[in-house]
Amino acid sequence: IGYIDNAQGFLGIYGDSTVEFDTALNITYSSSSAATVFQEGGFLSSDGYLRLGYAPNGPATYYMTGGVVSVATLQMPYVLWSAVNSRPVLTLDGDCTFTNRSTTLTMALGSAENETEFKGTTAIINLNNGGRLVSGELTKRNNYNIMPQAVRAYVNFAGGAFCLHSDGSVFDKDATKMDAVTVSPQGATIEGAAKKKGFVDVPLAKPSGQGVKSVAWDGELAERTFAGAPTVAIYGDGWGATAVALWDRTTGKVTGIKVTSPGCDYKTAVAEIRCGNKYGSVCDWATNACTLADNDVTSGVGFAKGGPGELVLNQPNTYCGPTEVREGALVLGCDGALPTGTTVRLTGGHLATAEGVALPALTYAFALGETQTSDAAVTFAVGSTAVIAGLEDLDPEANAYVLANFEKGIVDPQNIVCTTELPEGWKFRVTAKRIRLVRSRGSLMIMR
Repeated sequence: IGYIDNAQGFLGIYGDSTVEFDTALNITYSSSSAATVFQEGGFLSSDGYLRLGYAPNGPATYYMTGGVVSVATLQMPYVLWSAVNSRPVLTLDGDCTFTNRSTTLTMALGSAENETEFKGTTAIINLNNGGRLVSGELTKRNNYNIMPQAVRAYVNFAGGAFCLHSDGSVFDKDATKMDAVTVSPQGATIEGAAKKKGFVDVPLAKPSGQGVKSVAWDGELAERTFAGAPTVAIYGDGWGATAVALWDRTTGKVTGIKVTSPGCDYKTAVAEIRCGNKYGSVCDWATNACTLADNDVTSGVGFAKGGPGELVLNQPNTYCGPTEVREGALVLGCDGALPTGTTVRLTGGHLATAEGVALPALTYAFALGETQTSDAAVTFAVGSTAVIAGLEDLDPEANAYVLANFEKGIVDPQNIVCTTELPEGWKFRVTAKRIRLVRSRGSLMIMR
């Protein structure tokens, strides 16, 4: 797709259609070509390679809002000779699943033999609004493994999930690690498969500085019709911002530009838009203005650990919002693995610590009428506190609410203290396996 120099290519997958290919699908191929894939439904499958970005000096976008993809190997980008200024972007935005069956997803794979040939290459993955990426380790490792520092690789969570299907790192470490992994206010989920152990060796960070809030869509281009969606790439002095042109296939018009990741640390930014005609050649390049805004660094949905496997956080993290353990074990592999101020919710899984790491005093969040569970014993460190939400819905005729039910009991129950002001007659009770909110009358405890 985008087979000749300066070409603009487009592929749309809609409804219940099925796309299958054997050896390789190259999204951009020749110098300065650009390409966009829209998938709103259907199924794309291959036992070969999907190469998102195969050409220098060109953006390659895969934007998915529905459907399923299953490929043997995803590479973004893959180049034979040069990847200068290549810009592959994978965005999963909604109820969709993209599966890379390989044990690695390489963001900068190729046969280029020197750092210059990767200059300006930036690979970005956005996991938004329920979109799920199932894969092995994300890495910048390449054929020669000598120039990963020349490539920029970013992952942004905005309500989506990464599902690790094999043992090992979620994000590679050392020289071949991601340059940044951000958790936007919409939150992040990382899942592990049964009997698998994953490691997060890159900080899960809150966004910083200013991001791109909107991209202008006006002037002569806004009046035109197109045979496929134009390709949009954002350039500036920050990093990680991406956008797509919202193309209506019934009218051929673009209804606007959607920012799929605001990015971080921008002071200036512009959007380059490449528009193709029905023959696939680039007929216009436009540069549109971007509006910037401060990123939200004070609130968020937070981070959730899902799946029955074990996940180890090996770096201090700064994401905003609560930490939820839905299943399996979330292991604190270092001091600061849970951000300052986060509240913990155990809704099926449990916390653990690596050898030599002390369990910190934490704040545990409960909600009236919600029963939290844990699949292992729960230990409370000295100084831990509990907060209860929803007391305004307290039934004055009720005698007890079970707030948590732990399968294997509680260690050091006296170490957790409720900091929420309780209505008169109610007490916060920690027993061998449960945490309850109960009514007391004198010295008699009545529980139904």
